[in-house]
Amino acid sequence: MPDNLLTITRAATLLNVSREFIVTLLDERTIPSVGVGARRRIEEPVLYAFRELRNTARHGLPKGMGC
Repeated sequence: MPDNLLTITRAATLLNVSREFIVTLLDERTIPSVGVGARRRIEEPVLYAFRELRNTARHGLPKGMGC
């Protein structure tokens, strides 16, 4: 497995959300996933892009861009 593919559990930890929330995002295709056997993985850059979009929607500016 390439280093940039994250498990659902790891993605949930990085976003500080539940595993079930990540599964919902994957099921809704809000975040794309990669099939690895019978498992789903999330590309690390995709997860970080989602996090930045979520932060922008919440706060108006990407992380590190505030005054």
